Order: sequence, then C-alpha cells, then structure tokens
Amino acid sequence: MKQRTVLSEENDLGPTVKSTTVIMEQSNQNARFNIKLWGWSLLSLVPWAINAGEKIQRPTTINKELKRYARPRVLQKREAGNPVRFRPYVSKVPWHKGPRAFLSQLFPRYGHYCGPNWSSGKNSGSNLWDRRPMDWLDYCCYCHDIGYDTHDQTELLKADLAFVECLERPHMDTRGDARVAHLYKTMCITGLKNILIPYRKHLVRLQTGNPIVDFGWTNLQKT
Repeated sequence: MKQRTVLSEENDLGPTVKSTTVIMEQSNQNARFNIKLWGWSLLSLVPWAINAGEKIQRPTTINKELKRYARPRVLQKREAGNPVRFRPYVSKVPWHKGPRAFLSQLFPRYGHYCGPNWSSGKNSGSNLWDRRPMDWLDYCCYCHDIGYDTHDQTELLKADLAFVECLERPHMDTRGDARVAHLYKTMCITGLKNILIPYRKHLVRLQTGNPIVDFGWTNLQKT
C-alpha cells in the first residue's frame, strides 16, 4: 500500500514537476534576452520583451493596427477621388445652334461637362445628363450647366459667380489631361471675371431699373 501511495504521489507530482520545468526553461529563455546596459536591464526598459512568445507575435499585432489605420485612409482617398453626389438631370433649355454652336467647337472640352454644347461627353449636347463627373473640375462644370438651364439673368449671374468660386478652389483634383484642365480653368476664370459677370450684372441692373455699367473700361473713365 505504501508503494502504491508513493507511485500515486509521483504521478500527482508529475504535472507539477513538468510545469516547474517549463517555468525554469522560460526564465532561462528570458535571461538570454535580459541584456544589461550600464546597469539597466533591457527587460526593464522594454516591458513587452518579458515574454519571448509575445515578442515574436508583436509585429503581427502592429501590422493589424496599421491595417486598421490605413483602411480608413484608403476610403478617404477613394472618397476624395469622387467626393461629390450625382443625380441624372434632364435639361429644359435647348443647346446653342447656328454660329454659337460653331464657335463652341473652338472652346476646349474636358471631362463630361466642361465645354459649350458638351454634356455627358456627347457632341452637340444632350438633354439627359446621365454620366457622373469624373473629378472635381468636371463637377464644377456639371453644376454650372444646371445653373445655366434657365433664361433668368439673375440665376445665370448666380451660376457664373458660383462657377468662379468653384474653379478657384485650391488643390482641385483632376484626373484628365492636366494641360487641358489648366487651359479650361484659365479661360473660364478670365472670361467670366472680365466679360460675362460684368455683362450679366449690367443686364440685371437694367431689369431692376438701375442701369449702371461696371465694366472695367468705364471704371477707368470715372477715375
């Protein structure tokens, strides 16, 4: 009975001895990483290095966090590439014909909406605007076309003012030909500020009974 008792005690102590051995082996492994620099323990300076297993798995955890951090940035970049809301639009005012239609062909075209008689990327214009603007510049033209879908000079003036403000935004995203985009923006801003906007302001004042011409050359004459 005593021998059996001893055997059972040895069997019961078996896992304890094994676990103690594992702890000693882990402490020996930790001791290998415990390099002292000027009396300071490396393990005390780097707390996460206490467990060698955690040290090996740490880059995986960091990579997961970086992926979580990068994922929203990728979504932001995608949204930045196409940050605008779009809905198809059916225009009411017919497109230019005759000499104006011919002269419109001399104007540069960009994207799906930048250019006279150019809508949804179709020649001679289209009453159904069903193509999404490809970038922010194209979106400015799309909004300007909607603002121009009227004969009211007040609304046309508002559309021109909003168009200039949209074109002058810094860091505008362009996906098409950069040279054509720059040429189109320059021509639009110059023409709107120096010709169309002063002209429409004059027409609006005529409608309201206050015909004061504010073209640049008249202002120079007054001074």
